[in-house]
Amino acid sequence: MATRKRQRKLQYPSRLGRDTSAYSPPSITELSISELELEYTFVEPLPDKYLCGICKSVLKEPHVTECCGQHFCKNCLEKSKSKSESCPICRRNKFNHIKYLPFVREIDELKVYCARSSSGCTAKLEYADRNNHDKVCEYALVLCANKWCGKTLYKKDLEGHSQNYCEFRESTCQTCGQVGKYKDVGTFVHYVVCPDIIQNCPNSCGEQFKRKYSESHNSICPEGIVTCDFAEAGCQATPKRKYLDSHMDTNMKQHLSQLMKAHTAMKQEHAAIKQDNAAMRKEIGTFIKRGVIPFKK
Repeated sequence: MATRKRQRKLQYPSRLGRDTSAYSPPSITELSISELELEYTFVEPLPDKYLCGICKSVLKEPHVTECCGQHFCKNCLEKSKSKSESCPICRRNKFNHIKYLPFVREIDELKVYCARSSSGCTAKLEYADRNNHDKVCEYALVLCANKWCGKTLYKKDLEGHSQNYCEFRESTCQTCGQVGKYKDVGTFVHYVVCPDIIQNCPNSCGEQFKRKYSESHNSICPEGIVTCDFAEAGCQATPKRKYLDSHMDTNMKQHLSQLMKAHTAMKQEHAAIKQDNAAMRKEIGTFIKRGVIPFKK
C-alpha cells in the first residue's frame, strides 16, 4: 500500500488576518500546535491494520470491537455509536469495544517526517515524539515577541528579526538617548527632529550647535537678517545683524527725518481725533438739552 500523504498546508491562526495595530500579540507559547492543525507523513507505508475503519486515517486512541475485531479511533467509534448502536463493520447491535494497547505502542514507534518538512525541516522522529519535536522545531511558526508587531515567522528567524529587523523593537537614539520603537527613534523620522543632532547655522556663519539651541543661536547670529530699529518710523532696510550698527550710524540723518515725518503724522492724527471728540461732545450736549438720552437701549 502506498504511503498515505494527507499532510495539509500550515494553517495560520485566524487572528493574524486582522489589523495588528489594535492588539498586543500573544507570547510565543500561545501560538500552539493545535492552532496550526499539523499532520505527519509516515516514512514507511502505513499497514492497513493501523488505519481506522471509519476515518481511514492512522488510529488515535485505538479501540477494538469484540464482535468483529475491527480497529477504530476512540472518537470515531463514539460518534458512530451516538447515531447507531450497530457495529460500523458487522452491524451487530449493542456491541462492546475496549482500548487496544498493543497498537498504541506499535504506532508510537513508527517513524514520521516532521510536519513542517515542506517548509525545510528534515527531522525524522518516532510518532510518539512529535509533540516534543514541535516545541523545538526551528521551522515552527511563532509570533514576534515585540508588542504591536504581530508578524509570523519561523522560530529559527525569531531572534534575528526581533533584535535586528523588527521596526517595533526597542531602540535608543545614540544622540539624544530617547528610548522607543525603532521606527520612531532609529530612523530618519526621528533624525529630522532629534534635539541633540549637531547642525550648521542656516545663515552660514560657520557655527555648529545642537538643534535644540537653534532659536537661541538665531537670536544672536551675526549673519541673521534683522529689521532696522527705525522700522516703525518707515525704514525698510533689513541688514545682517553684524551690519546693523553700521547701518544705524550711516543713516542717522535719514532716520531722524523719518522719525520727524512719523511724529508729524501722529500729531495730525491726534488733532483729528481731538476734533472728532469735540464734535461728538457737542452732539451729545444737544441731545441732552432736548431731553434725549443718546445710546440708551
